[in-house]
Amino acid sequence: MMKLALAYLFAIVLPLGLAISSKNYTDLLDELFSGSREGDARYDPRLSPLFGEDSPVRVGISIAVDSLGPVSEVDMNYRIDFRSRMYWMDHRLNIMRLLSKYTERAEKFTKKISMNSLMIKSIWKPNIFFPNSQTSNIHNVMDDNLVLRLWPNGQILYMARITVVAKCAMRLTYFPMDTQRCSLVLQSFDYSPDEVVLYWKDGRKAIELDTKNVTLAQFTIKDYTISESVREDSVDSFSAITVSFILVRNFMYFLIQVYAPATLLVMLSWVSFWVRRDSVPARASLTITTVLAMITLVGASNASLPKVSELKALDIYMGLCFVYVFGALVQFAVVVYFAKPKTPEDNKLDVQEAPEEIELRDKNCVVGDGENQLYNRSSKRNSNANKEENGSLLRSPKRAKPVNVERMDCLSRIFFPLTYIIAIIFYVIMYGVIYVDDLSTR
Repeated sequence: MMKLALAYLFAIVLPLGLAISSKNYTDLLDELFSGSREGDARYDPRLSPLFGEDSPVRVGISIAVDSLGPVSEVDMNYRIDFRSRMYWMDHRLNIMRLLSKYTERAEKFTKKISMNSLMIKSIWKPNIFFPNSQTSNIHNVMDDNLVLRLWPNGQILYMARITVVAKCAMRLTYFPMDTQRCSLVLQSFDYSPDEVVLYWKDGRKAIELDTKNVTLAQFTIKDYTISESVREDSVDSFSAITVSFILVRNFMYFLIQVYAPATLLVMLSWVSFWVRRDSVPARASLTITTVLAMITLVGASNASLPKVSELKALDIYMGLCFVYVFGALVQFAVVVYFAKPKTPEDNKLDVQEAPEEIELRDKNCVVGDGENQLYNRSSKRNSNANKEENGSLLRSPKRAKPVNVERMDCLSRIFFPLTYIIAIIFYVIMYGVIYVDDLSTR
């Protein structure tokens, strides 16, 4: 089996004109693993390189990120595709002591030997896994994406292309103006820190991330952090390393798809304040339609979000818009309830109303006279109105004090937009200026 694996040696680079045939390399590696040389022990992949010694095997790791995303708020996870590289020293695979048997210039042989996945099972590996992964797999198109490289001094490079779907605990309090930290943890599955220690090779340079090519639909990769730690469980402790990606959500999508439509619906509900109070079907259809449209928009905006109990920034804005839209509906109901039904004489007077009286009525709507009667009508209209009012008072004791519904509409035209603008300013200050998402608490 060993000879079959060694027969698949696919790349051997010989520097400085060294001439060693592939058969000699097969014999060399066969002798290296079998320990046939006198005084050498047989290579045992079940034991770590420093088994029985006080010092642990130091495994340096680096990753090259090929793609990141999508990020799912519903499942609280994200997908990452990367190439991992693990470096460690195995003195049992030092071939310098054997090269003299096959070449006279062994001291000048420094190039690595690259081998395919068939050789992987023949050597010891630190057995790394991902504690926070949900699913993970090694690519195998068109063959297993695994590479083993061996240097003459016994240094080993083990490379693999891996896809991991990892958990990402998100805090959605400031959604959609939030910043998320999604981490990838690598840990030794078998060995304690006394036997294997993981570390990031070359520090931050161990993470190869091209933000121009690695992009996400809803996020921008702001930065990343790395750390090394010892993770403990009920059985033992293990060496682990972590890389955390800082993701800032792109707000423009939600501004166009959610915030702008919600604001327009609120403004549309204000149109009912300019519709004549006796046009009940028009005002009813307008206010009810805006309420139903707002309910639909709220449901659509939360359809792609998890059912969490925390209040999100989006929920506050949508709730604010819904209050104003519903308030316009309530205002319409109040106007209809307190509006005095017109008599046939009133309708005739409306038809005969002069243009100057209409202009005066509009001015009085803005200025207001503080009395029960808002419009300056002719003496005949006032006389008829007073008679009708006295008759209505006798018929309906509950309406003893008439309500000026025209003035109510005029005040609503000012009150609703003004308070809405103030609420928007307060919202922007809270979530755009004062808000600071403290990632250190996660």
